[in-house]
Amino acid sequence: MVMAVLVLLVFTISAVFVPGQALQKDDWAISDRIMLFLLGAAIAAFLWRFAIIRAVPSPEGLVVRNILVTRRLAWGDIVRLQFGGGSPWAYLDTWDADTVPLMAIQKADGEYGRSEAGRLAALIDYHAGHEPDLDHPAAPADRDATPPPGTPEPQADPTDAGADTTTDGPDDFR
Repeated sequence: MVMAVLVLLVFTISAVFVPGQALQKDDWAISDRIMLFLLGAAIAAFLWRFAIIRAVPSPEGLVVRNILVTRRLAWGDIVRLQFGGGSPWAYLDTWDADTVPLMAIQKADGEYGRSEAGRLAALIDYHAGHEPDLDHPAAPADRDATPPPGTPEPQADPTDAGADTTTDGPDDFR
């Protein structure tokens, strides 16, 4: 957040005090100065939003704040946490087949990212009523979860007869 303030300050000072060059026809017009200030404000807003990325658990659910979107998910809506493959951050799978990026947990954080993913996976298991596998937080646990009330029963698709549609693998958190 400090960088956002610094960027805004530098661009504002530049917009106010930038002189015209001797080889230019005129000094900077007011529209040029406003655009310089607006560019600084846009960069500062992006840096500020990037600084407040987080996932906040509560007894009711999980608030996921990414760069552009903030989502509130009830624990019953979350099926599993994925943290593996080629993705730079974790993803939450929901009962309505939506995938929510979780930029607060990133692979670039190394062991810290893996431990946070394990903690969140344990919270998801806890709120689903299953015992988390604390010895191996990265190992997928077989879950026999029941969908939330009002969720329609999955129907077999006759066109997929015999097709393997499972996505469970060593990189999936449940």
